[in-house]
Amino acid sequence: MTQRMVALVKWIVLIIMSRWRAQMQAGFPVETVDESVVESLDIPPGELDSVASEELEAAPQESLPARRRVRPEPSATWHFRSVILDRLDEYFVCIRRLQRYDPQSYCLFSRIGFAVPEHVYCEDNRADFLKTADRIGYGGILYGGMPHDKKYFYPSFVYFQKLKRAVGVQITRDRGDVYSLTCLYDNRDQTRHWRSDFSFPVRCYVKYDATGQLILLKERCQSSMDVKVRAKPGRPARQTTLSTTTWSYPIWTQDLAAEHKITPLELIARLFVDALRTYQESVSRIVVRACQQGVIAAFGIELARAKYFFKDREAELATDGKKKRIFHAVTAHTRVLSTERTTTVKFHYRGMRQFDWNQYAVHIVLPKNTDVMTAPISATQFGEDTPLGAGWLTQREAAERLANVLRQ
Repeated sequence: MTQRMVALVKWIVLIIMSRWRAQMQAGFPVETVDESVVESLDIPPGELDSVASEELEAAPQESLPARRRVRPEPSATWHFRSVILDRLDEYFVCIRRLQRYDPQSYCLFSRIGFAVPEHVYCEDNRADFLKTADRIGYGGILYGGMPHDKKYFYPSFVYFQKLKRAVGVQITRDRGDVYSLTCLYDNRDQTRHWRSDFSFPVRCYVKYDATGQLILLKERCQSSMDVKVRAKPGRPARQTTLSTTTWSYPIWTQDLAAEHKITPLELIARLFVDALRTYQESVSRIVVRACQQGVIAAFGIELARAKYFFKDREAELATDGKKKRIFHAVTAHTRVLSTERTTTVKFHYRGMRQFDWNQYAVHIVLPKNTDVMTAPISATQFGEDTPLGAGWLTQREAAERLANVLRQ
C-alpha cells in the first residue's frame, strides 16, 4: 500500500511539473514594421548589427524584464514535428486540386502559403474573439486532418479575403468589412495518400460589422421556370421560359447547416472564426516556409524549438569546420573585448535561415517581415469582361510582391 501511495504522489508531481514547464516557456520579442511601409509593399531587407554574439546567456536589455530560459520538452517538440511533417504531405497533395478548381486563389496562396497548423483552434466564445480580432486582409489554413470521421466531409482548405467591393452580393447598410469565405471540400483518403475522387469549392460572403458581429450576406440567384401557354384560335400551344432574379443565402450553407442541425450563420461563423484564429496563431510565431516544386506551405514554431525541430537538416559547415547554427536570437548584452574595452551588442537575430530539410527547401522569415501576412489589404472584384484600369494589380502580381517581402 505504501509503495502504491508513493507511486501515485510521484505521478501527480510529474503532471504538475510538466504543466508548470509549459506555462513558463517564453518566446523572444520581435520587431515590427510601420503599417504605412507594409501597405506600400516596399520593405528593404533587414540589416543585422555588425557586432554579433552567439551567447544567449547574456543579460537582457534593461527595458525588458528578465526571462528565465526554459528549454522545450524534446518529446513535445518531436511530436509537434512529426505532426507537421504528416500534414505537409497532405498539404502538397491537396493544394494541387486548388489550382484546377480555384486558380485565382491558387495564385495567391501557392506563393504566400496556407498556414499548416498542428491542429485547428476551435473558439468557443466567438463573439468575444470577433470583438478584438485584427481584421487582416487575407489568410487560410489546411483544415483537414479528420479522416477518421466518415459521417461528414471536412474541407481540406478554408480561406478568406477582405473585399472593397463584391459582385452579385446584397450589401447591408451596417458599417464594416466584407469578406469572402471559401471552402474546398473533397473526399481525400489518407490510405490512398490523400487522393480524392471529387473536389468542389464553395463560397459565401459575410459582413464583419463594426461591433464584431458576423452577418451572412445574400447573393443574387437566377432562377428559371418553364411555362406552357395554352393554344388560342389561330395560335398553337407553346412553351416559354420565365427568368427571375432573387436574393437568397447560398444553397450549400443551408444544406450543410441542416445536416449539422444548426443555422447557416452558425455554420459560417464557426468556419470563419476557426480559420481566422488558427491563421493568426500560426503567423504570430516564427514563420517557416517550406517549398516543394515552387509551391509554398507556411507554419509557425517557437524560436526556442528551431534547434530541435530542424536537428536533422542537411549539414552546412562554417569556416571553423563546425555545423552552422540555426536561426536564433541574441539578446542585448555588454561584451568585454580583449583590450579590456566593453561594447554594447544590441538585440538581433542571426543564424541560418535557408536550408534543405526532409526534401523541402526551407526559408525562415525575418520576424519584422511577417507583418505582410496580416496586412489590412483589400481586394476588389470585377466582372469577367471589365478591363483593369491603371494602378490595379492582379491577384498574381499582388501575390508576387508579397512573396518578395517574405523571401528577404
